[in-house]
Amino acid sequence: MRWAAETAGHVAELLVRTHANVSSGVADDAALLVWTAGAAAALQGAKTGAEKDRGMELRLPERYDPEASAAFFARKPVLVLTRAMTLGMEAAGFLLQLWIDENVARDRSETTERLRAKQCRELAVRCGPTYVKVCQALSIRSDLLRPAYLEAFAGLQDDCPPFPTPLARAIMDKELREAGQGTVEQVFSTISDEPIAAASLGQVYRATLKETGKAVAVKVQRPDVLESICLDLHLLRMIVPIWREKRRINTDLVGLVDEWALRFIDELNYSKEAANATAFSAAIKQRELNAVTVAEVIEPYSTKRMLTTEWINGKRLDRSTEPDVPKLCGAALNCYLLMLLDTGVLHSDPHPGNLMRTTDGRLCILDWGLVTEVTEEQQYAIINYIVHLVSRNYESVPRDLVKLGFIPEGKEKQTEDEGVVGTLSSVFRQLAAGGGAKKLNVEQVASEMRGLVDSYGNIFRIPSYFAYILRTFTILEGIGLQRDPDYTIVQECYPYLARRLFTDDDPRAKAALQEMLYQHGRFNAKRLRRLAGEFQSFTETTMSSKELAEASKKELILSPAVKELLSILLDTKGNYLQEMLLDELVAVVDAFGKESVLRVGRSPAGQLAAGMLQRFEATGPLQSLFAPILLPGQVAASFVKFDERDEAALETGQAMYELFEPTILQALETDDIQKLSRDRLERFLEGVPELSEYVPGLNAIVLRFNQKLFSRLWQRATGSVTEVQYYRTPTE
Repeated sequence: MRWAAETAGHVAELLVRTHANVSSGVADDAALLVWTAGAAAALQGAKTGAEKDRGMELRLPERYDPEASAAFFARKPVLVLTRAMTLGMEAAGFLLQLWIDENVARDRSETTERLRAKQCRELAVRCGPTYVKVCQALSIRSDLLRPAYLEAFAGLQDDCPPFPTPLARAIMDKELREAGQGTVEQVFSTISDEPIAAASLGQVYRATLKETGKAVAVKVQRPDVLESICLDLHLLRMIVPIWREKRRINTDLVGLVDEWALRFIDELNYSKEAANATAFSAAIKQRELNAVTVAEVIEPYSTKRMLTTEWINGKRLDRSTEPDVPKLCGAALNCYLLMLLDTGVLHSDPHPGNLMRTTDGRLCILDWGLVTEVTEEQQYAIINYIVHLVSRNYESVPRDLVKLGFIPEGKEKQTEDEGVVGTLSSVFRQLAAGGGAKKLNVEQVASEMRGLVDSYGNIFRIPSYFAYILRTFTILEGIGLQRDPDYTIVQECYPYLARRLFTDDDPRAKAALQEMLYQHGRFNAKRLRRLAGEFQSFTETTMSSKELAEASKKELILSPAVKELLSILLDTKGNYLQEMLLDELVAVVDAFGKESVLRVGRSPAGQLAAGMLQRFEATGPLQSLFAPILLPGQVAASFVKFDERDEAALETGQAMYELFEPTILQALETDDIQKLSRDRLERFLEGVPELSEYVPGLNAIVLRFNQKLFSRLWQRATGSVTEVQYYRTPTE
């Protein structure tokens, strides 16, 4: 072993020293980093491994530890070098074929492209689970890859080459015995002869529990997969610093690799996957997210390398032709936003193979091995970021990027420059328009970003914690783009955003709601209507098909979504949304009252009263005689100071009436409130028992409204009136 290590070290050293003589062609350049990193790793490993105690037995830890991995592979330099050279040559051969197609044969035919896509898929399979994972993520990005590659990679989601069933049975026997449950024959009455699906890390069998007769899915981990993945990650860790230096990238690429590796290795612990699935199941039940479900874990027969869950009958979401699929796609996004911004544990592997439409019309999320944890501070920073995107306030996005960690320390000031703000606004405006990367003006974006780099240097990076968040929502966007080429994930965030801003009393959520509803100090009634509508949309997408069908049969005057919205607006305890709307309503009523007084004052009778008032004021001592008559007019006159704020309040009131009038008329089944039929009114009033639960809240609202209105009038009479200003600029 010592001789082999030293020999590998000499070979590695030779490769490193001849680095400058390696051809700079496309294939060689693509493989160079892999070869160099592998050579360096082998050189270091050979020298270190030769010095290690030969009696010392190292093992890879079950939890990712880059230092422990480095120590483990330091004793296996030949393995490291062989793997590096294998990957380099595999990649070089494929890229050389692409280069020949492009530059020599000039062959861009569909037949050749399909062949290359198939070869690329086979290359990923040969290279192992790490590269299969990458292709899985790309397999639904129709805006990034051509159709031939999408089709070739799609099969990797649940149709990887399986490993032999006898080996899988041996692993199951071993795991069940160690768990004290016996053997496969003792636990299952039937089990499929071959796997019904094979993925990058394991394969699944259908079985029947002998004890209960329940159909279950049994997932078994591939043998020796831990060492294979850790070796690739070890090499990747050696490559990325070279790549970062060569490309002058700010992002901590080693940190990104470590973050990915940590989650990736955690996927190999099926006990953690079982715990993640169970926790999510409890979370969605608590939040009444009934449109989504998860396969129940059968804990007695689940271990670190074997997972047994209930069998789910259904079809992959992207392959289902049922009419409720668009609704379930919306439910999927809302569910993932809830995970990201509420529970703080995000399922990070939402490729189509893991999203299933069940036979009862619900969305089932499978494979909970890969999750990302998000802190509360990160959640509210992301909420603000989404608020600015959906409200098209792109000027605030640079500040969000600073808070999210996309701007390196020491470069925060540069994001305040007009050039940076303008460029980012242009880019995000295009992204928000929908259609993914395919609809972007790539040349314009590239030119603008190059201009930023030339003027300010490379001021962006990807924080390591955000890598899986980006991956998750990139995949979700890809699923949406498959069904709608103009799909925009930014606008699809609206339903969850409405729900969160209406129900969260945290000061940070209140500030976000302020910014959403107020523009330049004025209340935006259209956004309120949009938020109210999207709130109802969120409620409907979280209901199961069975619940929606039952609600439609009852012919309720108030839908479940409207009732939930009323429960917030008429909550007896009060909330921030209530206070905002009450203050706006008070301002509208006050402005309307003043406008009415002014209208009376401009009438003939009003002009006559004003003339009489002037004559009485000239009577001097006799004025006190007429005080009971004059005083009310003087007080009213003191109220009537109509200004631009009152005009804004009247505009708000008119806008709210125009926006909500159609909804009210639709509920009353009439096109004119004055033509409302007696029968329809009686029918509507029959729903009073349904509304009775909101009466206490309505009474509380009326009481608070009267208090606010009286307080405003009193302040106006005493000259101490103050205006409630919810909107604050970001600098305040």
